Amino acid sequence: MKIKYNHIFWGSFFIFLGILYLLKQITQVNFEFHYIKNFWPIFIISIGLFYLNLPRFIKYIISSINGLLVGLMLFSFLNTSYCKYDVKINENQTKTLEVAPTFKLPIDSAFTEYFLNIDYGEGELKIFDKSIDLIEVYNSKPQNLFTISKEDSIPNHIDLSSNTEVNINDKILEREGIIKLNPEVVWNLDANLGAVSSFFDLSDYKIRTLNINSGASSIGVKIGERLDSSNINIECGASKIEVLIPYNSGCIITTNSSLSKNRFKDFKEISEDTYQTENYLNSVNKIHIFFEGGVSKFIVKR
Repeated sequence: MKIKYNHIFWGSFFIFLGILYLLKQITQVNFEFHYIKNFWPIFIISIGLFYLNLPRFIKYIISSINGLLVGLMLFSFLNTSYCKYDVKINENQTKTLEVAPTFKLPIDSAFTEYFLNIDYGEGELKIFDKSIDLIEVYNSKPQNLFTISKEDSIPNHIDLSSNTEVNINDKILEREGIIKLNPEVVWNLDANLGAVSSFFDLSDYKIRTLNINSGASSIGVKIGERLDSSNINIECGASKIEVLIPYNSGCIITTNSSLSKNRFKDFKEISEDTYQTENYLNSVNKIHIFFEGGVSKFIVKR
């Protein structure tokens, strides 16, 4: 008995759609429609292939692929979060944009160095990956409200904040934000964090300074070696801080945290509360780290 092509299509469609929803329940799988929709020509190509004089088993495969594509498009459309961003252009002009969960700030070729202040109240925050724009902000939760502001007088100073508390039916919703930066400009980052779980993979960026001020948080930072010198200053409450640095970079750590637990492998204590790698003096790239905190745990790994 020959299997009908529409049976293959609908069977593949429902199986794949069910798998996606199952993955959503047990993992953080996320297919945003504004990305997936760009691949719609594949669906037209597969339909064209179906009408060619091809062997039956190949048409079975094409029918199955079409079912998978339609299932993926439907899943991404139904599960894409559309947010409202309040984008403050300057002190006298504010506009609200209804967009998908990605906001991009274009780069200004007049500047090679930028100062970014990040205010993030609570939730999860990640910085990683490269952007061809200056800044790209992505929300995987529909309740995130980001405000980006800069003044015309100092256009290379940017404020990015997400401190709005969203309350629905007396329930405060979780927030999760992702920031991508341009890797070709020099960055000075100032992050003011509340109760946040965060990981900043800055290894692709030119980081001159990184200042982190946080409450009770779990923070991970990865630094690269794209500049000769980078300065990291971290002040926190009861937190766990882990910093990853390149093995070939020289590093000095200064701490002011008598109640904290420190773990600095491959560092030598050269004076009270000051630690240094053996290759510091001869290294091309140097990293200076200052820790200050309450009852916290500081870890630096190479």
